Amino acid sequence: MSSTTEAVRTLIGGPSDFGIGWVIILASSVLTIAVIIFGFLKWLVGRIQEKKRILESVSLLDTGGHISYFTALLGTPVSITPVNDKLEYIFVNKYCYVQALTDQNGTVSLFSITTREKNFNPTLKDRFDNFSLKLGRNTFAQLGHTPKRAVVGSDHGAVTFYSEAYYLGYDGGYRTYFFSFNPNGYGKIGAHPHDFNPALHISPSPTMQDFRENTTINTYTISTYYGPDGHKEVNDSAFFGPRDQQIRTFKKKHFK
Repeated sequence: MSSTTEAVRTLIGGPSDFGIGWVIILASSVLTIAVIIFGFLKWLVGRIQEKKRILESVSLLDTGGHISYFTALLGTPVSITPVNDKLEYIFVNKYCYVQALTDQNGTVSLFSITTREKNFNPTLKDRFDNFSLKLGRNTFAQLGHTPKRAVVGSDHGAVTFYSEAYYLGYDGGYRTYFFSFNPNGYGKIGAHPHDFNPALHISPSPTMQDFRENTTINTYTISTYYGPDGHKEVNDSAFFGPRDQQIRTFKKKHFK
């Protein structure tokens, strides 16, 4: 009999009921730990697959198609709201919000993606490589182009929403791109640029430049409407991505 066997027999007390009990306890503990590890790995793989699926889904979104394509990829919208002669759809999942604007026939003319999570960073690359950025990572100062106009929203004197419109003509596929900070998404916003004036586009002042360097782009929007002033429905009250009243009941606890 090997010395190892003797050591084990000594440790558990030999082939007695007491020793057998220790073996059962040890085996049960190992099995319990294995079940816990397996459950965690299953959960982790599921989360990774879900995140990958949603990343793939949002990468397939585009204007010009029917809203049914969005519902096939994203599921049932949590909000459908009339906006003038359009319909606005809001989709929600654990990682992002998706906004879509359609005509009465259901054709999508505008859509927005807003990241909700620090590590959910869809990459926007237009077909002409004018923009290459990650939502929730890049700031406005990193866009590298001059916007056609900007929209700022405030509440009690503090900036809560900011957006810039870019129209590049043929180089942008004759579409308008909007990059925004939405307060319902992940990211940070810089100090209020008191000299902001949308009529002057982007002020070269140090306060405005500091604001753009310290404000995260957490929402991007693509619109089929075009022209030197961007989307024809954009005005000083434009808002890209979800408004708080549309998604306030869909907090993170609903998507564990």
